[in-house]
Amino acid sequence: MPAAGVLTAPAMPQDVQALLHRLCLPHIRRHASEVIATAKAQRWEPVKVLRALLVVVCGLAGTGKTFLLEALGQHAVEQGPRVAWFTLEYLGILDRT
Repeated sequence: MPAAGVLTAPAMPQDVQALLHRLCLPHIRRHASEVIATAKAQRWEPVKVLRALLVVVCGLAGTGKTFLLEALGQHAVEQGPRVAWFTLEYLGILDRT
């Protein structure tokens, strides 16, 4: 039984767990339940929940940054918009010119 005032993370729905596993997002999978519990308690707007979960884009090696961004780009391409791909090195060169 949790102590008064202590958040308990809800069980992550199986389909969401499976999707996060399939997308190779272990960092988000590990913290999603805790973030959702905090979001409910704090009455966060959905965008704040996404911001908290998408720290994977700034995460350590192996957290799924490249995989996630490539998947988002691919999804965008499948929806119709054009997508441009740049490496960090290339963007660094663009910044200096």
